Amino acid sequence: VDSLVDEGHSEEAGEPERPHYTDFNMNAGLTFEGKRDGTTIRSDVNLVGSSVREQALRYSERGADAPKLDLSDYLVEIEEGNTSFSMGHSSFGQNPLLISSISNRGATFRHQLSDSFDFAIASQNGTDIVGYNNLFGLRSLDHNITGGTLGYELFSSRPGALRMEISYVTAEIQSDSNFDVGEVVEAEQSDGYGVRLLGSTESGRLRGELNYARSSYTNPQDDALNEGIDGLVEVDESTNSAYRINLSYDLLSSTLEDETTPLSLTVSLLHERVDPLYKTLAAFPNADVLLNQVEIVSIFGSLALQLQHSWMEDNLDDIASILKTKTESTVLSATYDLSLIVDEEATAWYLPEASLALNRVYQYAANNPDEDESGFNGGSHLPNQNNLSGDLGLSWRLDNWGLSYTYSYSDQDNRQTGRENDDFKTDGHSLEADIQLTDNFQFGLSVGRVRNENVAELLNNYTESAGLNFNWNIQGKWGLSGSVEKTLEDDSKDLVENDSISADLHAVRHISLPFPDGKKRHGQLYMRYNLSDNESIDNEFEFESLVKSWTVTAGLSFSFF
Repeated sequence: VDSLVDEGHSEEAGEPERPHYTDFNMNAGLTFEGKRDGTTIRSDVNLVGSSVREQALRYSERGADAPKLDLSDYLVEIEEGNTSFSMGHSSFGQNPLLISSISNRGATFRHQLSDSFDFAIASQNGTDIVGYNNLFGLRSLDHNITGGTLGYELFSSRPGALRMEISYVTAEIQSDSNFDVGEVVEAEQSDGYGVRLLGSTESGRLRGELNYARSSYTNPQDDALNEGIDGLVEVDESTNSAYRINLSYDLLSSTLEDETTPLSLTVSLLHERVDPLYKTLAAFPNADVLLNQVEIVSIFGSLALQLQHSWMEDNLDDIASILKTKTESTVLSATYDLSLIVDEEATAWYLPEASLALNRVYQYAANNPDEDESGFNGGSHLPNQNNLSGDLGLSWRLDNWGLSYTYSYSDQDNRQTGRENDDFKTDGHSLEADIQLTDNFQFGLSVGRVRNENVAELLNNYTESAGLNFNWNIQGKWGLSGSVEKTLEDDSKDLVENDSISADLHAVRHISLPFPDGKKRHGQLYMRYNLSDNESIDNEFEFESLVKSWTVTAGLSFSFF
């Protein structure tokens, strides 16, 4: 039960759509598991209900006809020996280029033929659905994704040593949206096959995976989009390929002489190519992309390092009228506990744990499309940007208090012709502290300051903030928590000023009631006060506004199981 008890607002804040209300909401689930004579049955059913039609699960789809109590998801699984069957929302597909973890409503059948062979077949609705209308998800074959996978272990005595999977998928969807997803939809069809090969050495130090897929894709005529227009050009069906190779090798995997300090060094390589116009309805790789990536991860005691560098380009067919971009990305992260450098039995509490993260992304145009064919002007339209960002963190922790400091920096360096000065730089400082005064009372403080520099406008924007929060557990039955934060914004030219305050106070009373079965059921009553106050002054246009509102809400939540 959620209720808006009272509220207040300034004229500029505007009256809320529902100034007072009392709503009833429910989540209900049924779980079952049974075993007999080697057969196992498991099921999970989840329902969602609301007393307000506009908050019903399928209101966006059915409007005033949406049921207030509806089925959100379910799964029924039956296993017997080497065979399993599932109905409902189950995940299927492990080829990231063809069919990957599709979990719409449908049916899945799996069977282990022998120690070496297994297969699986799944058929699901073309989009994610809820409700009772299409209970099995198999009502329409022209809005469906169906796939199958045959797996073969080349060394059955050591599963995982070398495994091959051959998959096939056929899919057709109509112009229906996925549940609760805003998108422009159209009718689509795809058919394809894929091969997945994965394995590892006996020690596991060398691991690898190869994925390959080939898919045919088209957009059939869609009356919902054509709107009776004649003379539309039909989309030609295209057949394209994609492949991905992953390799990882542990150069080091051991401990030092003390046998407790870990020492590891792992190198990973990734190579991926996805043809232009490649598409499948059961996986979502980015088309027209070539990617190479190398990653190094090392752990030496409490020192952890990660370095990743990648190269990526598009327009793989080098079409002259289409922009071709290349992107280089480098990521470095490291963490280390500085207190370990002091040779003392007691922890050197004054030395923090340090973390460092650096990121560089450089993207630039690798061609200059003809202006008459592409619309590019040959100068500022061609991307050329180098972005740097980084964070340095220091944190201290003792039994009843903690302190952390973070410095962040970013530099967006534009290099396009005619836009060399359109650069943006940001640096910020934040400090946070938390103190556990007693077993039942904890509070925290935070302060921060961020400067955003617009190089071209010779303008600095400043944001300063401070906050306080607390949490008080009173005798295990009452809980009181709250927070308040103040934020000030201004700039070096005194153009705009913003002064805002937000506050929240939340009181909870935990309750338990005895039931006829002798067990207690638990719930809680709550009341919450929320304040939002924002004053804005625009000195350039001589405009001032005050937006203020507050609410008092209350509610009851109770769990019967």
